[in-house]
Amino acid sequence: MTVIEIDIVFDFICAWCYIGKRSLDRAIALYRKTYPGGRNDTITIKWGPFYLNPNRHGHRVAKSVLFNERLQDKTPEQRAALVKRLDKIAQSVGVCINYGGMIGPDTRDAHRLVYLSRKDPTIGSEVHGELVEKLLEAYHGREMDISRPEVLKEAAVAAGIEAAVVEVDEEARKYREIEGIRGVPRFLFQGKYEWDGEDLQEFMEIMGKVKAETIYTHYYTIDNISSPEWEAAWPQLVEDAQKIIDNSGVPLSGPDFDDPGPPIIDVNQGLFLNGVGDDGHEPLCLDRHGNGGFSFVKTARKPYDDVVACILLRAAVLAPNCVSLDSDGDWEHDWWIARHLYRNLWGGDVECPWSETEVATEVADD
Repeated sequence: MTVIEIDIVFDFICAWCYIGKRSLDRAIALYRKTYPGGRNDTITIKWGPFYLNPNRHGHRVAKSVLFNERLQDKTPEQRAALVKRLDKIAQSVGVCINYGGMIGPDTRDAHRLVYLSRKDPTIGSEVHGELVEKLLEAYHGREMDISRPEVLKEAAVAAGIEAAVVEVDEEARKYREIEGIRGVPRFLFQGKYEWDGEDLQEFMEIMGKVKAETIYTHYYTIDNISSPEWEAAWPQLVEDAQKIIDNSGVPLSGPDFDDPGPPIIDVNQGLFLNGVGDDGHEPLCLDRHGNGGFSFVKTARKPYDDVVACILLRAAVLAPNCVSLDSDGDWEHDWWIARHLYRNLWGGDVECPWSETEVATEVADD
């Protein structure tokens, strides 16, 4: 499982932000459906405030007044063309943009509501997204004034509301002045990859980069090391580990990936191996007395991961009552090469040795 963080800077009065959110929702849905292991990833979204076009009148005005002020340098023909283009793109993502209604002095209360919900540890990212969706729909689709208490029912928070106003304003200033943002929406993945909110192929490429960079870990423990089962399994595991290495075709080193020495595969010394150079990360460490002082191995999805996974899988098969195994990887996709290597050596496939909740979910979804 990969944890993917997306930071979005937006304002409720921006129709392109509404369109961008719907585009993001669709892109995430497609990613979960089509990308290997995507449905098991955790995607968290942080909504950051931005005051795009504050109402400088100091009171409620018609949205059309602000619209005309913002486009005052455009001819009627240019305005009509912009509206036509906006409506066409909005319809393509299932968004209805209406231009009537009123708006108060600013969108601070709406941003405050989202901010307060984000600070509540019991409210998840999906709830934040639903809240943002409803507020965008209220303003753009239902022509409601999102600065009014009757629209923002939750805005009447008694405790800490003034402090929240200050923090929201400070956060908005940070995005505008410190980070130099002048337009929204802005989508930022893992704090470094920007997306324009439109190009679906670019979105999938960014998600792929994020997954590739995620520290990818397998977890293992060896119990009952004095049992007959483990005593019998250990020498067989050492012999089988050498078979896995010989048939993998993956360059390997000893535990230190900067050391050109070969991996250690020995009944007495144990199993200690890593990738080579830039293709190495953390070593797999196993010995007769258990896990060699380690309880996990981070492979970062580098090539030697397939050898590590296959050896751990073989250990779990040889000593099922002694070896406990878990992984960040998806059994159906991330473990496919290791399972294929195992099948070539010993015939047949094996069941997932840890909780099969992910697999059961995939079957149910299909």
